[in-house]
Amino acid sequence: MIPKIKTISEEIVRWGFEVQVDRSPDWEVAFTNPTAGPWKRIMGVDNRGISGEVHRFEIEEKRPDLVLYSDRFKTVVIIEAKTDLQGLGDEVQIPKTSKLFDRLSGVLQSKKLNKYWAQRADYKYELGLLWGKKLETEEDINKIAFKYLSLNSQLIKDIVCIQGDFVDEVLVHRIWWANSKKEISLNRYQS
Repeated sequence: MIPKIKTISEEIVRWGFEVQVDRSPDWEVAFTNPTAGPWKRIMGVDNRGISGEVHRFEIEEKRPDLVLYSDRFKTVVIIEAKTDLQGLGDEVQIPKTSKLFDRLSGVLQSKKLNKYWAQRADYKYELGLLWGKKLETEEDINKIAFKYLSLNSQLIKDIVCIQGDFVDEVLVHRIWWANSKKEISLNRYQS
């Protein structure tokens, strides 16, 4: 008998979401921060489809877990992932992630002359939170989203929530905006 998976680690929930993004014709992964791998640079694609470096992280520089972009929806999402919502709502984590979002969105918005990023500098930048499902309530999620919004009111209007969970042994991700509670589809993304 094959044992059932009962918990989802940060790596699994992030990796599973990357697979979902990869299947979408409208979204690209510009950066992923795996435990081991090409964690040093954000990549983009120019108008001829050639991939190149947009930003290289310094060794000690704080990095997000994922950076996604959509040329169709003119949006960049900077995502922080944790195993559970409580990790994202930690009193140390909220200002740390908020500062990272503010700094990195500023860096990417300044890349107008980078041929691999150019027009993406003017896209809308959104903060995303990714976690594996636990026993949190909608009220718990809203409280944490409000704390992030209160620290980032200049750049974002809502928080993209991405919650992974196993349903019949398949990892699925529910995506929505925290405040409006509007469900998001990667192929019909509108904020």
